[in-house]
Amino acid sequence: MTDWSNRGFYFTAVALAFLLVALAWNAPISGDEEVHVWQAEKNLDFYLSLGQDRRALDTPINHLKHYGQSFDNFTTALIRVFGVDDVYRFRHVSNAVIAGLIVLVTGLLVIELSGSIWAGILGMILLVCSPRFTGHALNNLKDVPFSLGYMLALYALVVAGRKWPRPRLRSLLLFVAGAAFAISIRIGGLLTICYLWLYAALLFYRQYHEEKISGTGSNSGVNLAKFTAGILVLSLVAYLLGLLFWPWGLTDPLRHPLESLALMNHYPTSVRQVFGGKLYWSEDFPWYYIGKYILISSPLAVLTGLVLLPLSFRRIFASDLLLPWLLVGIAVVFPLFYTAASGANVYGGWRQLLFVYPAITALSACGFWYAFQRWRKLGIRIAIAFTLLALMVHPIRHMLLNHPFHYIYFNNLAGAVRGAYGNYELDYYFTAYREAYGWLWKRLETFGEADQALVVSSNFIIREYYRDRPQVPLLIDYYHRSESDWDYAVICGTFLYPEQLKQDFWPPQNTIHEVRVDGRPIAVVLKRHNKLDLEAFHALKRGEYATSIALHEAALSAEPRNESALLHMAGAQIGAGDLVGAEYFIDQLERICPGNGWVNALRAEERLARGETEEAVVLLMENIAANKKFYHSYVALARLYLDSAEREKAEQLLQTCLWYNPFYRDANLLMADMLQAEGLEREAEGFRKRAR
Repeated sequence: MTDWSNRGFYFTAVALAFLLVALAWNAPISGDEEVHVWQAEKNLDFYLSLGQDRRALDTPINHLKHYGQSFDNFTTALIRVFGVDDVYRFRHVSNAVIAGLIVLVTGLLVIELSGSIWAGILGMILLVCSPRFTGHALNNLKDVPFSLGYMLALYALVVAGRKWPRPRLRSLLLFVAGAAFAISIRIGGLLTICYLWLYAALLFYRQYHEEKISGTGSNSGVNLAKFTAGILVLSLVAYLLGLLFWPWGLTDPLRHPLESLALMNHYPTSVRQVFGGKLYWSEDFPWYYIGKYILISSPLAVLTGLVLLPLSFRRIFASDLLLPWLLVGIAVVFPLFYTAASGANVYGGWRQLLFVYPAITALSACGFWYAFQRWRKLGIRIAIAFTLLALMVHPIRHMLLNHPFHYIYFNNLAGAVRGAYGNYELDYYFTAYREAYGWLWKRLETFGEADQALVVSSNFIIREYYRDRPQVPLLIDYYHRSESDWDYAVICGTFLYPEQLKQDFWPPQNTIHEVRVDGRPIAVVLKRHNKLDLEAFHALKRGEYATSIALHEAALSAEPRNESALLHMAGAQIGAGDLVGAEYFIDQLERICPGNGWVNALRAEERLARGETEEAVVLLMENIAANKKFYHSYVALARLYLDSAEREKAEQLLQTCLWYNPFYRDANLLMADMLQAEGLEREAEGFRKRAR
């Protein structure tokens, strides 16, 4: 690079890094950020106590001991040392700096692959103009730092390979730093060490083959021994350095990392999300889940560059850059292929595969550059440049109009955000909560309620938003919100039924504020104008059906689309024996909330009240087929099998239910009753204990 082009490249990298920091200055908290902060505190206490404080190793619910999360630990240590008050702003700015380094490394990688400073600048711009990457650059302290380690290791291997068989020491040290950093965040960083062995083997084979042809080869056995020893040393150093900043891995460097690797391959946390207009449990997503998500949420400019790239394959294969290109291609394709083939439990879009995206943008930039070099006619070059600029308009416009919700982005293949609404999850990271809570707290001040201990519920609790406030947080199920005592609610559109969203039956009528992206609501604030639905629910639980019906009628007259009130109104009608009335309210629930599993559950109760047992069985089985974790239908169906003396079927259903949720109360109690009836009192008591 010439001096001016060198300065231009680094000026662009610094400018883009400052842009990311500016965007992160007021970034919202991500959905799982709090628990990682708490885990980082425990990790620091582990080190400060020289391993005596073992709380960091006891994470049976969130499994966070299996994450090294070294960057979380590092930022938390700095926060402690310097007494930082605004913890989350410091974290977000720090993360943006890491993202800026990823941008720089991506540009450097493009230069290595293409030999062009302009291609390197284009690669950096494509990455920052990718809303999904930039959105996570603001507040994702797991996947962004991991991506840096991954890219550093990949870039270092490419640089070392260019100087083979005498790679520079600094490139080897850079690889060790990148691999160790990746491992210290997530055990999947071991993949970089696999790349080291693969790439070194390819380089060694090429060297051996060339020396054999030229007749200049030396003792291959000695060379192979030195080669193997050197790679082994690099691998061990990177591995052990990575474990130093990971308490769980450090306590047993051989067994614990392997346990974590097995857990990460099939992560036990399961989330039900929308994909392609249908609800799936995350372990059941189709094999093309990640690939399709990347396809519909990456800028078309990036995808176009990838489409252009094969036109230059002949040129690449004939050059001395074949092996670097092969390495980068494997680094992109293999994680995607493995995730699809293994059925790995991934969710929340493709953030868990974010680490391959900088390399994807690097390849895309090379595709544009090679196309630009291939066609030298001015008209064609102008057409390529114009096409690139035109395709960049959509993602840039999205980021300008929807800050800080950059990551909620879909390209025109999905119909943009409007087309994705109800077909794919939008704010799966719950970033809209900051705006929603901020608006609510200002409202409470305006109406003189700021000092009152009001209950502010939500379908996902981020406790930081309640800090130093008298308001009480309460986690609720949106579709059963009538069952809890609350005054205001902050509800994110995640976890809702897709058809309800697409038919505009959400938000509900008592919405007083909406947070929108491209005109679509992603979170709302609800005000409870009265608690008639709560009183009606309590009357239903007491068996006072007439009272419950009267209260529900009053509640529904004010809020006709209250799904929870409709559900319980139907139950009260069944209890009162008014099956025609029950059917009417079940139909209303199905109309405004298609796909809701409680529709079939209620219809089954109504069919049973009519004596139509076979129809009830079919409805309950349909419920289980549609949602394998609709626990209520397992118990209801098991009761029907018991009534017909089919105990074996009932037990099988309950065992399946308890496999998914070992602590589901009704299933444990019914299993206990079955065992007690057979005289197995000791076994029955075990299930009763779990029910408590």
